[in-house]
Amino acid sequence: MSLLVRLWLYTATQLVIERHGYEINKAVEQIYGNWEESYNQFTQWLLVMQMFVPGIKIEMETILAYHENSLISGIRIFHRLFWAFVSCISAFKFCKPIVQVDGTWLYDKYKETLLVAVARDESDNVIPTAYALVEGYSINEPTY
Repeated sequence: MSLLVRLWLYTATQLVIERHGYEINKAVEQIYGNWEESYNQFTQWLLVMQMFVPGIKIEMETILAYHENSLISGIRIFHRLFWAFVSCISAFKFCKPIVQVDGTWLYDKYKETLLVAVARDESDNVIPTAYALVEGYSINEPTY
């Protein structure tokens, strides 16, 4: 199951999990796997995408890992990810000159935001043009 499907399932089931607690969380983990494992599989997921989706554009940034203000040698952690499918990039030239961006916030220990940029063609069909997984929004920060 893809990481995007797992992220969607995770956010869609949060209210139910909060109400029914530990049992539902364990059941979801047994069916779909551990979130830490999924989160650590980004690089494998990206390699598979590049192999089976010709022309996909992917940019992933990592940052140095710190523990209590000291650098952890040789360790980098996920920071943000951008991807766009070549068919969506090609279709963009037929779209109206307006791009809309929408996002959904991830919860618990993962504070990132999943963004999607969409445009509309002449027939008002919605064309997803790009996706991004970025650091979460904070009301104290002026920008993303």
